[in-house]
Amino acid sequence: MKAFIDTGVWFGYLVRGDQYHSEATHLMLDLQTKGILLITPELVLSEIYVFPERS
Repeated sequence: MKAFIDTGVWFGYLVRGDQYHSEATHLMLDLQTKGILLITPELVLSEIYVFPERS
């Protein structure tokens, strides 16, 4: 099984101060525990890289 992980989930997971950090962390850990392959396109990775600059 695979899961598409978009910018909002990654940002919530990586940024402790984000309002969705706890939910995103639980989601990511749950998916990893279940052995689900996380899919993230390069464009999403580039959005994550520049997102904090816009916040």
